[in-house]
Amino acid sequence: MRVFRARRSGDIEARLDGPPRVALVRLADEMIELLDFDAGVSDLGDGPSAALDPAVFRLVPDAYPHDPAASDEFRRLTQSDVLDAKREHARTISAAFGAEDTIVVLDASATQSVLRGLTDLRLVLAERLDIHEDGDEGRTDGDSAFAQQLYWLLGALQEDLVTALSH
Repeated sequence: MRVFRARRSGDIEARLDGPPRVALVRLADEMIELLDFDAGVSDLGDGPSAALDPAVFRLVPDAYPHDPAASDEFRRLTQSDVLDAKREHARTISAAFGAEDTIVVLDASATQSVLRGLTDLRLVLAERLDIHEDGDEGRTDGDSAFAQQLYWLLGALQEDLVTALSH
């Protein structure tokens, strides 16, 4: 699947239509809702570590895996800013691909935001599918088949965008 192409100007042109485009926008919008909801719940609990959804933890991994207290402190100090940035990446995807335009043109900043947003969306799906390491197949039951397809679609989009950036 070839979606992204580099322009002479340095911008990236994207052509993504139909169900893949709809799915990408829906995933980005769901990410925004997840982060907005989680932020509201965290404000009521014991700080950033009060996140309800394990996918949010996946987006802000432990900085010090062997030192839970240091990880909690680091997360407390950085989680809000990190999740704000991830929310903004999802908004960039939603705005760019949710528009009626057939061709999306991304400047350097938007391109980086889309690339990071694709990674974030894949991390959330990986958590939902119990994929924790490269090579994990994750859940493959009938209920997970569509999420598996979305996971692979996002991976293909990431790869295509990285390829376009390298040309």
